[in-house]
Amino acid sequence: MIAKRVIPYLLAVLGTAMCVLECGFTILCLRNVVFLNTLIYLSVIDWYHYMIPDKALWIAILVWLGCIPFAFTAYGGVSGVLGTILCAIAFGGGILVFTLIMDRLLQKETMGGGDIKLFAVLGLYLGMPNALLAMMLSCVFGLCFALLCIGRGRPQIPFGPSIALAGWIMLLYGDFVVDWYIKMIL
Repeated sequence: MIAKRVIPYLLAVLGTAMCVLECGFTILCLRNVVFLNTLIYLSVIDWYHYMIPDKALWIAILVWLGCIPFAFTAYGGVSGVLGTILCAIAFGGGILVFTLIMDRLLQKETMGGGDIKLFAVLGLYLGMPNALLAMMLSCVFGLCFALLCIGRGRPQIPFGPSIALAGWIMLLYGDFVVDWYIKMIL
């Protein structure tokens, strides 16, 4: 009982320290800290209640938008800002279309709407190559969580924690992971 209350706080402290070490004390660090804490919050809610609150996703979007004036060059200027917005729309929309097709084929819900919206927000924060790898990582983590959940008799498997963990890794170490992945496949 105590562990489920303490672990999110420990993860928040760890995430904040990792952001500061990776980004320094910058506006992007602040943005990333808020986003990582949002991911932790979403993971806990999804793990216990099987839902991802829209309000938390809106906070992440508003923080991203709010940082544009202060980190315009770090965002890549106008083309970088528009590119990541288009990435969020394309990534979230692509996953929505795929989910609707799979729902129709399997005649059951395959992914919740909160998961789809979380993927769109990941597209906003990560950009296209990192968002695609985050999607692949989240599937791997989802399989690992599924094995853990099946062994404990859980009726459903929340996907939000897997998406959040993949997003956390790609937000902090995305460029390194992308470089490693490209070298591995070439």
